[in-house]
Amino acid sequence: MTDKELLIAFRKSRSSEHLEILVNRYKALVAQSLAVQISDEATIKHLTEIVFQTFSRRIRKISKHTYLPGWFVRTATYSVTHWERKNQKELADQSDPRRGLLALTDLPLHLSDALIALAIHDGSVEAAALATSRSQRRICRWINKGQKKLSKRATKRGLREEPAAEVLSLSFLGQDYQPASTWATDSIVSQALDHQNLASFTKGTLRTWSWFFWRRRLKRVAIGVGSLLLLLGSLAMFVAWAWQTGYLMAWMISFGAQQALKEAPELALPPKPWTGTGLKYESIEDRKDLFGPTNIWNVDFTFTKEEWEGITPKKIKPINLFDEDGKIVLRNPNAKRSGLAGVLGIEFEWTEADLTFGGQSFTNIATRYRGNGTYVNSLYGKKQSIKIDLNRNVKGQKVKGIDRLNFNNLVEDATFMHDSLGYALFRASGIAAPRTAYAWITVEVLGVHERQPKGFYLMLENVGQRFAKDRFGDSKTPIFKPVTPYLFRYLGENWSNYAAIYDLKTEATEEQKRQVIEFANSLTNDTDSVFAERVSRFVDLDQFSRYLASIVLIASYDGFLTNGQNFYMYLDPDTNLFGFIPWDLDHAWGDFPFIGSASDRDQASIWHPWSGDHRFLERVMKVEAFRELYRAQLETLLATEFNSETLAPRIDSIAENIAPLVELDNPFRYRRFQEAVGDDWGAPPPTTEGAIRPVNAIKRFIAARSASVRDQLDGKSEGVIPKNFMRPNANE
Repeated sequence: MTDKELLIAFRKSRSSEHLEILVNRYKALVAQSLAVQISDEATIKHLTEIVFQTFSRRIRKISKHTYLPGWFVRTATYSVTHWERKNQKELADQSDPRRGLLALTDLPLHLSDALIALAIHDGSVEAAALATSRSQRRICRWINKGQKKLSKRATKRGLREEPAAEVLSLSFLGQDYQPASTWATDSIVSQALDHQNLASFTKGTLRTWSWFFWRRRLKRVAIGVGSLLLLLGSLAMFVAWAWQTGYLMAWMISFGAQQALKEAPELALPPKPWTGTGLKYESIEDRKDLFGPTNIWNVDFTFTKEEWEGITPKKIKPINLFDEDGKIVLRNPNAKRSGLAGVLGIEFEWTEADLTFGGQSFTNIATRYRGNGTYVNSLYGKKQSIKIDLNRNVKGQKVKGIDRLNFNNLVEDATFMHDSLGYALFRASGIAAPRTAYAWITVEVLGVHERQPKGFYLMLENVGQRFAKDRFGDSKTPIFKPVTPYLFRYLGENWSNYAAIYDLKTEATEEQKRQVIEFANSLTNDTDSVFAERVSRFVDLDQFSRYLASIVLIASYDGFLTNGQNFYMYLDPDTNLFGFIPWDLDHAWGDFPFIGSASDRDQASIWHPWSGDHRFLERVMKVEAFRELYRAQLETLLATEFNSETLAPRIDSIAENIAPLVELDNPFRYRRFQEAVGDDWGAPPPTTEGAIRPVNAIKRFIAARSASVRDQLDGKSEGVIPKNFMRPNANE
């Protein structure tokens, strides 16, 4: 019978016959293991009996896969240890083989078994592999590793250099202890099976085996706990690193955008084809006729496969979304353009395409994706905002004198008209604001897919040299696009400290750049009285009162009033005074969910309209001359433009015109559109944490907002200072 068969049989039967076979098979090995450690034959015989008694007592805990020669050698060494302790034998008296065997018991079982198997099979790796039921490749690896560890452990135990090689080979285990052949097997067996009278050495040896396995278990637990703590620590460090570098926020925002599909699976449905033709290019004579709240253009893009692949944004290194003060950072030095997309590590790339606009063909235009929040929040689908430049690749190629146009995807605007209505209000206030129209966009990728509808878009006039020429009479009018929560903070006398922040879109002389620096110095350092006297030398207070009154009325909190983006600033070429231009109003009309509740935005304070710190507004609002102009503009707009009687018919007219295309765009968006522009609006929508926020009906907002502003002007209400959900204590 094999060792395995004997183990199984003895475990079941506790038969003396099976144990006798094992004793006859291994008593010589046990005796030899003992003999190299101690010299007294009587003690060797007694400890041999202890080893087999330990085996008999522990049989139920010995695995059937145990390599018995290894188990017996280890147990013999344990028994000698307890004999040493009882006889108070000093370590200095230990023999070299004893030191080698003690070192052997320090090794893991699989390594010590491999070395013992090699020793008792005269150095044959093949025989050792067969005896241990392991592959030769594995047993070789264990032998090499075991020999290295054994050498280190034996040296620590004081093994002398001279006999080290012989001892470490364990060759003495392959020898026979001759007196063992004369010992009566039945005596050893009967002693082993007597569990009622366990020798003290047996108890000690059993405890050693128990402690060996408990130590191994505890070591594994310690390793497991240590590994877990290391893993948690590494995870914490990774999360901290990912947060600090911006990678975590980039993932979180992109992941959040993807959740929209889970909440509204219909958003994945592609637009249906539009059979209409829209306006014809040849039907208009002037560029101003491109725009209008009811104008709809058919815009068709044609890409090659390579050009279409080229529009995919590239990944760049993101940055932390928040600065040390907790304010949102919207400028990534690694990005070409400012805004959330760049901060999240998204860089838009220009590519080429052919364009048909209202039936008129244009070749080799430049195009790329555009937007920040609108781009990120559209990542669940294929409807991204687009920017085109007709003049970039083909000089002189323009649409009625306009070389750049923007097409906004409107995915964040349930009404599909926040921008259109908002810019119209600014223009009615006397502000130079972009003009809008609508576009139905299709895309064909040659060799990939035929023409497919991309959906219903807002067409938005670009703010640049053409805009400056039309509005201010000079294409070189300095137009800036600041991105900073610290507008006009003094940064020293060098323009290089301001250049990236103010992002000049046209041209400016050194003297005009100095105007930015000098006003920043005044705003930052002048006393209130000095600032009140000097501010009119830098800012067109009348123009700014019109701008601020308009943006406050429509509660546009994704920009100038909070995070320092989504507006342009110009320096009038005639007066050398700063004025302001609105931009990106898709979250206007009280529809920016990160600032207060819908009810808070309805009642937002007109005298403290900003959220968080806003040094520029704080100081300007203290200037009495400005407050008078600002109040007058609010009164005028409430009476003429910002009221339900004026705006409701406009909303109905635009809605009637665009409803068929919104329905083709997407059924889910169409239902929200009907709710957003309808008359059944009820209470303000609740604040939720989902990717799809509740619809904020625009007519409800206008009625509630105009009533609140009226009450504030009449002194009946102080209004509400909306809190930034990302910085709830910012106003304190």
